[in-house]
Amino acid sequence: MTDLTEIIISLFKANSVLLSIMILSITLFGVIVGGLGLLEGYQYTSGNSRFSTRAATFTGAIMKLALGSAAAMGAVVFYRMAGTFSLADDPTTSNVLDYAQSGSITGTYCQQFQYSVTLIWMIIGTVALFNAARSAYRKSNGEMVPWSTPVYYLIGGIMCYFVNGITAMVANTIGLEVGLENMCKAFGMAGA
Repeated sequence: MTDLTEIIISLFKANSVLLSIMILSITLFGVIVGGLGLLEGYQYTSGNSRFSTRAATFTGAIMKLALGSAAAMGAVVFYRMAGTFSLADDPTTSNVLDYAQSGSITGTYCQQFQYSVTLIWMIIGTVALFNAARSAYRKSNGEMVPWSTPVYYLIGGIMCYFVNGITAMVANTIGLEVGLENMCKAFGMAGA
């Protein structure tokens, strides 16, 4: 097949490791933020602010605890469960996550290409989800970050994870054939 598709497919193994590392990083970020939320809650209730250069607030402590637990558990749950509630009943998402965990890819050449492209979108979505968590953390520290920033990152990250289902929905809505199957046809892999 074409050189571009071979490059994308060969990147799958490195990208699956990268996705796992990114999920682990978000989980560790959640544990740290949750610990900081506990510390801020202690500072707020005891009035002891020797560990901080700013005054502790109740809302900051609650926001950090909620954000920490969502980041620590949410990343793993989202990673494990993404294929079960994907739009348009597309099995590609769950297959990509299964293959990302095992580090190997099987199927036809077109399926391997589809899994690789989907994994690239999931990596972009994971970066967006981390930016949502980071923006919300900055907001919990009292920085002037609008609430729209983490919300937009969260919505964008979720949409990147479910790009196959979203393209299927768009295709059904506008009546055009869009999606990864057509990319296979464009690269000359139809029936491969």
